[in-house]
Amino acid sequence: MNAYDPAAVKRYYSTAALVSGAIGGALVMYAAVAEILRLAAGYQPPLAGSASAAALRPALYVLAFASIAAARIIPSRIATARKPADPAGLAALLTRVSISRTALYEVPGVLGLAGWLAAGFYPDLYALLGLSLALVIKNFPRLPDWEREFAARFGAVAAQETK
Repeated sequence: MNAYDPAAVKRYYSTAALVSGAIGGALVMYAAVAEILRLAAGYQPPLAGSASAAALRPALYVLAFASIAAARIIPSRIATARKPADPAGLAALLTRVSISRTALYEVPGVLGLAGWLAAGFYPDLYALLGLSLALVIKNFPRLPDWEREFAARFGAVAAQETK
């Protein structure tokens, strides 16, 4: 893909959208796993009520917000450090940035599940899962944004070829 190819861009976009959708689906599955364990299996967290559990809660939130900060900073640094000269490079860069940002947005949900499994932080499970899911949905890759990026980098040719 040396010249702008809308079909190739859509393939790269589809990859990013598929991975982002899978991560969003995994977050919903985390809630389902927690509910199945809680209701059907009568799961009792090993650290529930202990002093270790009290120290775990703030650590979960610090790590969750650190991953959100990383999701805002790291992919942006990747994008500004690498200026692809061709459309294929830009498509690969947009895919890489989108997937890495979405994966970092999944971390609070994973931490919520870990906190519930370890210490029984049930409200925190849903607070962190909700935060993760909201961020994944808000930052889901959008094809018009990608097309605008191609038009900005490679001129009006890219914008005209998408119509």
